[in-house]
Formats: sequence, C-alpha cells, structure tokens
Amino acid sequence: EISGTAAGLAAAIASVRRGGTVVQVGNLPGGQIPVAANAVMAKEINLNGTFRFDEEFDQAVDLIVGGDIDVLKLVTAERPLSSARDAFRLAADRSQSVKVVLTAD
Repeated sequence: EISGTAAGLAAAIASVRRGGTVVQVGNLPGGQIPVAANAVMAKEINLNGTFRFDEEFDQAVDLIVGGDIDVLKLVTAERPLSSARDAFRLAADRSQSVKVVLTAD
C-alpha cells in the first residue's frame, strides 16, 4: 500500500486474501489511525511496514536515465493485460522470471 492514507491501508487489509501480506510503504498520517485488527487476525494477514528510499531512489533514476543501467535486461516476459492471470502466475515463479510486464491490449 503506497497511498499513505488510512483509507488505503483499510482497503489493502480488506482486499488481501487469507494468509496474504500487506506491505505499508512510506509514511502514514501523524498520530494514530484505525486498523481493522480483527480482520488482520481472522484472515491471518501478515502486515509489514517499510520506509521509503531516500537518496537511493534519485541515484537509481539518474543511472537509468543516463543509460548506465539497462533495466530492460530485467524484463523476462511481456504479457497483454487480457492475460494478466497467466502473467501473475509466471511472475510468481522465480525460476522462470525476473520481471513480467503487463502491456495494454
């Protein structure tokens, strides 16, 4: 979840499958926010937090824009949006893919 809003976190918790993982990236609003703790427990959700990048993000963008890193080498497959289910299956198999890109049909 990257919106940084209480509503976004609530939607992520409501949407994740049983036993799934919600990762909250970056900051949430200051103070306390409501969390559906019963839903987290009942659905056995893993709720993880991670902080956003600092200078690493700018450095990565500069390297990509400058042509120092060819990120296209990481793309192992492209699939049309209509084949999203198969694309996600492929992406989940780390022995078969690094990065799977969905393209507009």
